[in-house]
Amino acid sequence: MEVLERHPHSRDIYDDQTRYAPLGADATVAYGFKDLRVLNPYRFPVCFRASVTPARVSCGLCCPHPVEESLVEFVRTAQKNGLTTVETRRRRPGETGYAVLNLSSYRSLE
Repeated sequence: MEVLERHPHSRDIYDDQTRYAPLGADATVAYGFKDLRVLNPYRFPVCFRASVTPARVSCGLCCPHPVEESLVEFVRTAQKNGLTTVETRRRRPGETGYAVLNLSSYRSLE
């Protein structure tokens, strides 16, 4: 699935021990203003099923036919002059390489 619209949270309310995703890699929804939209490339319906525990955030797909699995990783690729860069990467089973889906950069104000 391709992400058509995504907005990171505008405030950082986590510290490095409680953060579930690197800054800029999360998504927020504000009804009427911000949305998370994805394009379904399949000819059948797909729904998302999410769960949250203190140690893990998981999201899965519900659909009538199998879809190809992917591993999504958030990797800090650089930290220079107070600027941190994070790549969102996708790797498919059996592949050694990955596709970069998104690049986020942020500067800590501490």
